[in-house]
Amino acid sequence: MVGTGDASLLQDKWRKHWREFYEPFGDSVAIMTLPHHGSAHNIHLDILAFSEVHYALAPTVEARNRVARMRETLGLVASLGIRTQAIDDLRRSRFQVTCERSMP
Repeated sequence: MVGTGDASLLQDKWRKHWREFYEPFGDSVAIMTLPHHGSAHNIHLDILAFSEVHYALAPTVEARNRVARMRETLGLVASLGIRTQAIDDLRRSRFQVTCERSMP
């Protein structure tokens, strides 16, 4: 899982360094959090270009936090074939993934 925190990854100067750091792990990234709770002001689709990203999470409490155009961001990410979900700390949402590896 890759976290983005509140990074303003819409801006090239921050996104470039973020991508350089995570690039060596790119084929292992299956789940990531969207920057700044999924705000449209902080995301660039380039951060989702890792080949194995299957899930993108927006960590926020929707009823409490007003996140700029979060649903628009989730729709855009979903249009890339990546599953999305808003998750919160009030246990009103649940996200579970089971990872398996074949052993020879």
